[in-house]
Amino acid sequence: MNAVAKNLRKLRQSQGLSQEQLAQKLFVTRQAVSNWETGKTQPDTDTLVNIAQILAIDVTELIYGKKTHSAFEADKKIRIKRTACLVMIALFAFATKFIFTLCLKPQATNSYTNIVLVSVLESFVTVLTYGLSAACFVSLISIWKDISITNAALRKAFLLGGVGITGIYTVFVVLHILGFSAFWRPIYFVTTHPVIAIVPALCIFAGLNK
Repeated sequence: MNAVAKNLRKLRQSQGLSQEQLAQKLFVTRQAVSNWETGKTQPDTDTLVNIAQILAIDVTELIYGKKTHSAFEADKKIRIKRTACLVMIALFAFATKFIFTLCLKPQATNSYTNIVLVSVLESFVTVLTYGLSAACFVSLISIWKDISITNAALRKAFLLGGVGITGIYTVFVVLHILGFSAFWRPIYFVTTHPVIAIVPALCIFAGLNK
């Protein structure tokens, strides 16, 4: 019996599904599922993806099995490098924010263009600083603790959600700079609380962390 056959049977049973029930969800015969689980035949790539979606798991878990502790430890160097890169970028963002606060902002002239440019850049750097700080924190945790989401569909949802929230936040910042916050209070609230950036940052991290 090959790895896929063993994993499929184990995962199906853990979900409390019979071969017949799984077959109905896949629109195949029960015999087809039985053949996969005994190793007589192999499901094609599309079928593997469909099975993974039905069982709410990542397709790699179906093919290779659940990530073991040894496999998690083997990836530790990669997670350390990722965390180091995030820390370096976060430190650069902090330094940039410091420069904006002490140097560029006080020297902004009364020119509307200069004021808007400095405001946009300052808002971007502030949000980036909060977001990167949150990403550094969870990345640091991931070095010793497996916090990855095994469900590919759920990871994708987190990633898209994080990108979507970031896009909305960007629009709010632009509207705030253009003076629309005086007409709609939520714009003012969101743009004056950059800590909100932690939410999309964590969503994007969860979506990319495998």
